[in-house]
Order: sequence, then structure tokens, then C-alpha cells
Amino acid sequence: MCYNFTERKETGESMKKRVSILLVVTMLLTMMAAVSACKSEETTKKKKKTTKKTKETVETTDPDDTETEPADSSTDTPTTETPESSDASDPTDTSDSSDMSFGKDQNPSTHGPEGEILQIGPHEIPEYEYHQVSVEEQVLVNSEGLVVKITGYKLGNGTDRTFQLNVDNQTGHPVKMMSEFFAVNGFELSGFFVGEFEDQTNTDTEFEFFMTLGTDIGDWDPRTVDFRFSVEYTDTEATYKTEPVRIVTSAYEEGNEPQYDFSYGATLFDDGTMKVVAIDFGSDNWGGNELVLYIENNRDTTMIFQKDLLRVNGIDISELLYKFIQPHSKAIAYITFFESDLEEADITKIETITLSILIQEDGNYKDKIIGDPVTIEVG
Repeated sequence: MCYNFTERKETGESMKKRVSILLVVTMLLTMMAAVSACKSEETTKKKKKTTKKTKETVETTDPDDTETEPADSSTDTPTTETPESSDASDPTDTSDSSDMSFGKDQNPSTHGPEGEILQIGPHEIPEYEYHQVSVEEQVLVNSEGLVVKITGYKLGNGTDRTFQLNVDNQTGHPVKMMSEFFAVNGFELSGFFVGEFEDQTNTDTEFEFFMTLGTDIGDWDPRTVDFRFSVEYTDTEATYKTEPVRIVTSAYEEGNEPQYDFSYGATLFDDGTMKVVAIDFGSDNWGGNELVLYIENNRDTTMIFQKDLLRVNGIDISELLYKFIQPHSKAIAYITFFESDLEEADITKIETITLSILIQEDGNYKDKIIGDPVTIEVG
């Protein structure tokens, strides 16, 4: 057997080189580990120092501090002083506005953007009860050969009522007459009367009106009735107005006039000389909805009452209110909410009505009075 001593020698030298390399690598790793340990200790000391300083003012939540110092975080209890003024120390609002109860305990002002919030109180409207009512013949007009008398009163269907008139025209002119002012029990009503009468004629005619005071406030029988007419001579176009006249019916009892109490209503405007009160809300005769208003004018001039702002459930609606009220008179007015307008505004049920009243003197359209908005809860 033969041995290759040269190959063995080379192999031994190779092994010595490997050992030397391993020794050098081991020494380098040992030195690096020592340096890393020193740096880690120094970093830990710095973090401990920083954590201690921070805890004097506020609790730290740094996850690195928790890892390097779990014992300190569990045993040290941070102390926080309550500032005297929350405005100075709490510039950020941390309230959760998504909470449904947020602000629930607040007592908000009732005079916000939608105005004072009111309701129409409970009340009853007396149903119709028949009473026989009659009128004696009385003169309504006696001017320049024109004589108009009231001769009777009769009931119609529903709220339909009729006064019977006699017109004697001896003026020398053909005459056209129209109702200028008509009031029952002190309330202006929309009595409809237009008649044309030839000269030298005597004519029986009728003055028809609707006793809507019954369905509105339960006042079914006329006790006092006020008339005023406009007269035109159709051949010359000359016009004049007759003097106002009041007649009484058999239902009138002197000293026993009813007192109207609308204190249950929602007051929309009241300055001591004029008043607007919402007294009812419900369905009208055509299936829609209407807000019923009591309007009183104690001034010496005719006043016009309109709506300035009108919203349903906070949405602007264009329904109308336009009412002339004579001096020292009162009336019932209506705001009707049409289904088509509500559908266009995507309103299926009326919950609130916000309304402000605009008032002007008849003939003076520069000056106006605007009341504060009021919200009426009706839903």
C-alpha cells in the first residue's frame, strides 16, 4: 500500500486555515455582542429616565417603555391636577356627536331659528243645533233714490245661508251693486253679492253667504249682521260706497253676547292693537289640510295680513295667506296645504308648521310689520 504524503500535508494546512478563520470570526462576534450589550443598557437607562420625567405630567403609553419597564408601569400611579378653567386646558371637544342622547339633557331656547315652539291646545267645537232665526224688515240703503231693504232670512244646505233683499231703484240711472263689507257676529265673511238693476224698477233678490263660523268656532246663528255696498251708475260710471249699517236678528240678546276665548290657540302675533292666533288644524272639505287663524284688527285703518315665512317640517312651502281686515273688525282666515305641494316637497305627514306674519296698512306698501317666527307642533 502506498500513501500520498503530499496530499495529507495540504489537507492539514487547509484545516489550520479554517481553524484560524473560525477563531477570528468568534472573536469578532464576541466583541460585537459586548458592544451591543453596552448600547442596550445605555438605551434602557435613557428610556427609564425619559419615562420617569414624562410620568410627572402625564402617563406614557409608548409600547417600547412597556417592554423595557413593565414593573414601573404597573406600580407607579400617575397624578393629574384638574385645571381651574376647562376652556384653557381642553381646546379639543371630545364629545361623541353620533350618540343619540347627546344634548338630550340640554334645555334649548324656544326662540331658535324656527322660533318659539307652541301647540294648539285641546278644544271642542259645538255641533250644529237648529234654532229658528228670523229678521224684521229693515232698511240697509237709502241714498239718492236707491232704497235697499232686508226682508227675510232662510237656511240652505250645509252652511249655506241667505238674506232676502228688496232693491228699489229710482235714481235715474241703471245701477250695479256689490257687497263691499259683510260681517256676521262681528266676523268678516265672504258674502257674495253682485246685482244689476234697471232704473225705475223694484226687484226682489238674494244675498247668499256661508256660515263658516259654525264649523270654525261653533258659532252657528247670526245675531248681528253688518252690511256695506258699493254702487255704480253704469251709464256714467260714477261710483260711491254706502254707509255701513248693522241689523240684528231674533237670535240677538242685548247684554248677552258670547265672549270668544281663544287662549288655547298658538299666538303668532300680538302687539296690543292686532292679534293673530292659530286656533285649529285639520282636514278641509276637499280632503286637504288647513291651518285656521283668528285675526283681530283694532286699529283705525284697514290692515292686510300675509305670511312672511312658511315652512312645513322645516321645508319652505309657497301656500298663501292674504287677508284684508277692516278697522275694529275680526275674521277667520285659512292657510290651505295642498297635497300636490306636499308631495313635491316629499312631505307625507305634517308634523310642524313654522309661520311668521307680515302686516301692512292698506294703501301703504312701503312700511311693514313682521312678527317673529313661531313653530306649531301639529303632528
